[in-house]
Amino acid sequence: NRIDFRLSRQRLIMKAEPAKDMHFVISEEALRTEVGSPEIMAEQFRYLVRTIDDASNVTIQVISSTVAHNPTPASGLTLLTFTEPLQPIASIPVSYGPSIYFEEPVDTLRFSRALDRLIGLARSPGASRKIIADLATRGAST
Repeated sequence: NRIDFRLSRQRLIMKAEPAKDMHFVISEEALRTEVGSPEIMAEQFRYLVRTIDDASNVTIQVISSTVAHNPTPASGLTLLTFTEPLQPIASIPVSYGPSIYFEEPVDTLRFSRALDRLIGLARSPGASRKIIADLATRGAST
């Protein structure tokens, strides 16, 4: 049921009108961590490549696990921005327990700066697509 729910939610987000701009920065380490099987991973990489190619509102960048000055080296962040009058909302992932959300402008500004830093440190969208496409054909373990 969880998988069906997530796939349904994903379809709604991807087909929303007007299209929502989405920017993802994924660590190389996350891409190389095998989940499921090599076949499942290859299909996931092919899906990412199709998304990059087909969804002009989606940007995916890969950041090296060894890049210096990464503001989130062992974690991640989510920043949701909206049109006025809604304010941004930020969150950090947690393994156990309730998620932590930040709504105060001083906090969401910090998240915005961290995300800008990640985007600047990550590989370009074109270079990132190449990395993901190579993983789709060669596998995550290489």
